[in-house]
Amino acid sequence: MISYKPKNAKVVLILSSFHRNKSIADEEEKKLNVIHYYNKTKTGVDSLDQLIGTYTSKRKVNRWPIALFSNMLDVTTYNVYVIHSEIYTSYNAKLKYKRRIFLAELGESLVSEEIIRRKKVLQCREVAKLSKSLLF
Repeated sequence: MISYKPKNAKVVLILSSFHRNKSIADEEEKKLNVIHYYNKTKTGVDSLDQLIGTYTSKRKVNRWPIALFSNMLDVTTYNVYVIHSEIYTSYNAKLKYKRRIFLAELGESLVSEEIIRRKKVLQCREVAKLSKSLLF
C-alpha cells in the first residue's frame, strides 16, 4: 500500500499486489511505477465502468456499504450476462437490447418466488378476514 500525493490537497492511496517497491519511473513527472502501470492497463476498468453505467443499480447514497453493494451487484450481473452470452449464443440474437432483456428476466426470476409467497400470504389474510366477518 502506497500513499501518493500528486497535488497539495489531494492524497491517493494505491494498493497493488503486483508491485513490491515504490520506485519512481520518470524523474521529471515524479510518478511511481505503479501509477504508470495502472495508467497503461486501466482501459479494462474504464470499459467495464462504461458498460455497467448503461444499466446500473447505483443510487446516490451517503453510506459506503450500500454504494459498494450496488457496484458489486452491477459487476456481477454483467459477468453473469457475459457467461450466459457465451453459453447461449442464440439467446435473443436478433434483438438490439439483449442485455436489458437479460437483466429484466434475471430480476424477475430472482423475485418470482417471493411474489408467489406474498400472494399466498395475502390470500390467507383475506380468508382470515372473511371468516372473522362471517363469525361476527
